[in-house]
Amino acid sequence: MPSMLKKIALFENRATKSATERYRFKRSDGKTTEIDIAPSLATDGKTLRARMLDGLTEAASDLKALSAEIAVATKAAPPKHYVYEARTGWILSGKAFVLQDRLIGKSADKIIGIAPLAKVGRGKTRRRGTSKQWTGSVGQLAKKSTTMMLAIAAALAAPLLKVTATNTFGICLFGRTRGGKTMATLSAGSVIGFGKDEQMLNWYSTTAGLEPKFPGFNDCCFPIDDLSKLPVKSEHERLLEVRSLAYQAIGGDIKGRHPSFDAASRTNAVHHRFIVLTSFEKSIQDLAHETNQARMGGETMRLIDVPAYFDGLVHIFDRAHADATLNQE
Repeated sequence: MPSMLKKIALFENRATKSATERYRFKRSDGKTTEIDIAPSLATDGKTLRARMLDGLTEAASDLKALSAEIAVATKAAPPKHYVYEARTGWILSGKAFVLQDRLIGKSADKIIGIAPLAKVGRGKTRRRGTSKQWTGSVGQLAKKSTTMMLAIAAALAAPLLKVTATNTFGICLFGRTRGGKTMATLSAGSVIGFGKDEQMLNWYSTTAGLEPKFPGFNDCCFPIDDLSKLPVKSEHERLLEVRSLAYQAIGGDIKGRHPSFDAASRTNAVHHRFIVLTSFEKSIQDLAHETNQARMGGETMRLIDVPAYFDGLVHIFDRAHADATLNQE
């Protein structure tokens, strides 16, 4: 039986300056499946045929007919042309905004976000619920915490960096463990599509490991879980990683581990812009003091220490405490 092979779309990746074509065919079990393949590999016939045979095509019994079908399908023009932008953020002179998985605004091109950072795992945002539901849940909880309000304000302010010509900067919330710092960071992440701790970026991979994620957060908040998770052997090494964050991620001294970085270095493009939000049990200033180091001026301005707890409390819900005291009086 024929596989009914069809070319259904072309996906252009502006970060890598490459493209893939998507083909659809029927398997021997009757189910329909899809294959994404580079145009050059599709037109040689052999690679696409091998991929189809691995996919259990029901045309496997007639390889000659399958090859003929492939020849016809690869010559067809793709009925749809989708575009992955090189990074999130403002495009078209501020008329549209690219998110990881869609475009806000209008464009002549069918922009569907950026190339997926990963099928699963940390750093991939997901849309769920409505703004009204968010206001009734996260928003209501944030009213009880100055720190949560600050974190959410950072997430809402990040798209304004370009508009106001403001440099990228970072905030480190500090205070004892188990007081809600991660919750505050996650509340900022919820603005862009993080609903659970395991979705949020963390420090297990160090600053260098975070760099490939930068294109997915341009003109957005860049929330990273607690600095205590850095895979280091000493506080001195931890401080070095913090400085690396301040000068590489926030200061723009990037190393080019993602195709969009390479493109930027060739064209002198603007560095990625975002507001970094992270946390630690002590301030970066105290970390430097404990290791007999002094924070550099530029580093201090780029990554700002902000206390997570107020009014002598050991948790972030200072406004709930004030309300309870007022009610008791």
